[in-house]
Amino acid sequence: KAIAEYYHGLPVVAPASLPAAPKDNVGETLAIHGVGAGTDHAIPACDSCHGAGGRGLEPEFPRLAGQPVNYLEAQLKAWQGGARHEGNTHLMQNIADMLSPAQIKAVAAYFAAQPPVAPGT
Repeated sequence: KAIAEYYHGLPVVAPASLPAAPKDNVGETLAIHGVGAGTDHAIPACDSCHGAGGRGLEPEFPRLAGQPVNYLEAQLKAWQGGARHEGNTHLMQNIADMLSPAQIKAVAAYFAAQPPVAPGT
């Protein structure tokens, strides 16, 4: 009971704000449009699978919007390094393999700065 009273007495703290969106638009371009369309090294838009704004199309394509930047970067690096796997398509591994370190940082920062929304909304 004492613990509950202690927590009840603490002031309400506003939730942390979303990180600021990057000033360049590299991440936004990757997310919405992709890069290199029509070339052998085309990177499709993240939104083409994960839904507009990275809202997610569960269960196949998880939400990206509002995820922590470090988490998003780590997942893309895990795909690149082969630590993460998926069925036989290797879709994300192939995409991650084409991303430069700067592109990984940019697209992760872009999605981290987006407000999280419920899938399918």
